[in-house]
Amino acid sequence: MRRYAATATSSTVAAAAETPNESQMSNVPVAAHLYHLDGEADPQLGRHVRSLRRNRWWIGGAALVGSLLFGVLSLGQDHQSTAALQIDTEAPELQAVDLSVATLTGSLTGPALTLELSDSALEKAAEQQVGGEISVLVTDTSTPSSVSAAVMVTSSDEQRTTDALAFYESAFDAIVNTSTDQGIDRTLAVLDIRSTSGEERAQQLTNQLVQPGLSDSLVEAFSRELADVQTELRDISDQQDALATLSERSLTSAARSGVDEVGGGVVPFIAGALLGAIVGTLVVLALSFLEWRITDRASIDASISGPVIGIVSTMTPSHLDTLAISLANHAAGRTVVLTPVDDDEATKMATWLEAGLAERGFPGAAVIRPPQAGLDAATATPDVAYILVAAARKSRLRDFSLAGSTLHDAGTGAAGTIVVAETASAYRDAAA
Repeated sequence: MRRYAATATSSTVAAAAETPNESQMSNVPVAAHLYHLDGEADPQLGRHVRSLRRNRWWIGGAALVGSLLFGVLSLGQDHQSTAALQIDTEAPELQAVDLSVATLTGSLTGPALTLELSDSALEKAAEQQVGGEISVLVTDTSTPSSVSAAVMVTSSDEQRTTDALAFYESAFDAIVNTSTDQGIDRTLAVLDIRSTSGEERAQQLTNQLVQPGLSDSLVEAFSRELADVQTELRDISDQQDALATLSERSLTSAARSGVDEVGGGVVPFIAGALLGAIVGTLVVLALSFLEWRITDRASIDASISGPVIGIVSTMTPSHLDTLAISLANHAAGRTVVLTPVDDDEATKMATWLEAGLAERGFPGAAVIRPPQAGLDAATATPDVAYILVAAARKSRLRDFSLAGSTLHDAGTGAAGTIVVAETASAYRDAAA
């Protein structure tokens, strides 16, 4: 980073002010005493980055507040318990009659059960049942050979956690039983049809066997078929009895863990810190983009403030040498009145400029109140050049616009603007 400054002696400045000669008072470009921002392809981007660096403590504070807020909200112990819910894969009464559970529960799958148990309506019903808020997490734990799910319930009360888990066990049992009963009904309907058909065939065979004159071969064939039909009818009856027995019990099992006390841990603190840092960064960038304070020449309305005569730094007094020459040439013999745009920082900067210009022999510079507070100039000379003075990053845009508009409404207008920066960072932004 290089700084270029033009220097001038007090006698040169005085001579320039007294004799407005073009050869003596060439208007030194403002760029002659500005930083050349080497390495910054986009000065505006650099300004936003510097804004983040300058406000890093605010961002850190936002992260700390977010961490504490989320952490405090997560304090306290919660009670958590888990139940492993499973559909029985074996039923002795069915196996004895060549039936299987799969034939009755084939429509029940792990994903379908998980989806049904995760229904928000079911959770609300559970909360009404146990009389308080709960948090429920349902996980599909099925394998190729079994259908199962895990339900984890968390609440602030131990008894509520236990009761809610029992509610979900009952809900799981009801879902499976409903589906099983439907499977049993369908199977019994098929068995009834087969039984009716078998009984009719057995009666036909019995009638045929009592007919006179049957050959021995027909008697043997009818007898053998009747025996097979009667065996099938006994099997059907056994299956019907097994299904009736099964319908009286549940095909589900549940293994419940104990109730554990759990806390939020460090996760809420970390999440709160990240969220706070993100919010703080967005706020800083928003303020940087909105430019609600004077930051650079682009934020100044030249139509009401005149041209930018100089951008100087209080850290580099040699800037005032160049400014004195530029100001003398710009005033062209008129009385210069430094006009701060606000009563705070801009007035302090205008006073500093007045003292510095006086040391360099600049004649007649004076400081008045901000125009919006009253146009009481320090001199009665009618030919006055009002120069607006703004403090970079300090003076507000609305104060600046109001000062320029007040001068314009008073029939005078601003002859130009000087922006003063107190820090190197503010000066770099103004020079961008």
